[in-house]
Order: sequence, then C-alpha cells, then structure tokens
Amino acid sequence: MCQGGPQIRNNELPACTSCIHYRPFEHTEYSSEIAECALFGEKNVLTDKILFDTVRKCRSEESKCGKEGKHYVKDPSPLIKQGRHFLIRKGPYLGMALFFAAYLFLALSINSH
Repeated sequence: MCQGGPQIRNNELPACTSCIHYRPFEHTEYSSEIAECALFGEKNVLTDKILFDTVRKCRSEESKCGKEGKHYVKDPSPLIKQGRHFLIRKGPYLGMALFFAAYLFLALSINSH
C-alpha cells in the first residue's frame, strides 16, 4: 500500500497532445502514440514528402524531445486542433446523418401536403 497518496511517474512532464508540434493521425483517437511530431522527420528527396517521426520515437530519444519534452511548446488553442481531428474522423458519418435527416424532413413535409 502506498504511503502519502498516489505515486504517478511522469505526472509533472508535459503531454505531447497539448504541444503545438503534435500532429494527430487522422484514423486513430486524438491521443495516439503513432501521432507525429512536426519538428522531427525526414524529407523524401524524390517525392518532396516529409515523413514525420512519431511522438513515441521523439519522446524516447534524448537527441530529440526526450522524456522531459525539451522542445515542448504549449498549444494556445488545443480545442481547434481537437475539433478539426474530430471532424476529419467523424465527418463522413455526420454528413450521412445530415443527409438522412434532410431526406426524412423533405419526405414527411411532402407527404403532409
């Protein structure tokens, strides 16, 4: 049994999800270990595409952000990034729901006349 309350390691360290460099992967939950860090990666010289390192890799390598989060910068508006991520992931479902709601509304209004 713990004396003096919970013993949570790394609780004082900043989380990548609230950093301006955090790039969530579109097909997973917002806080995913396969999300990318916009600070570290490698450019493909043939395609000009940048392959960013995962946040897990950046936090595990001291030459990058490391465990302490050396390059962490607090995102001043994290809700905008989270909202965008939500719309990208759930947008198709919301669009279908709106389409069917509009269709149902039109069908009912036509039948009532």
